[in-house]
Amino acid sequence: MEEVAGQQKSSGYIELNSNGTEARQSQAVIPVLENANDVMGTQSGFVNTGQDQDYIEPVALEIGLTSSSPVNPEVIFMKFYVIIITDIETTF
Repeated sequence: MEEVAGQQKSSGYIELNSNGTEARQSQAVIPVLENANDVMGTQSGFVNTGQDQDYIEPVALEIGLTSSSPVNPEVIFMKFYVIIITDIETTF
């Protein structure tokens, strides 16, 4: 992976390599955003999940990937895991 572009970096807690992939990973991990609330413009922990909540327009993010060598589209394998954690405070 030569370059990743378009990520929403607002908090600075995800360490990235110079090409935009997540640091200290054995495979290319591409964090799309750091804080969903920053992107959605809300402070609530839940978005569009309750009938008593205001509707918030979805946000589309476009991520660009540049490869350092040609890649056959038939052999690209990508797993998309959507894990969104926002401002969790844990007390032990």
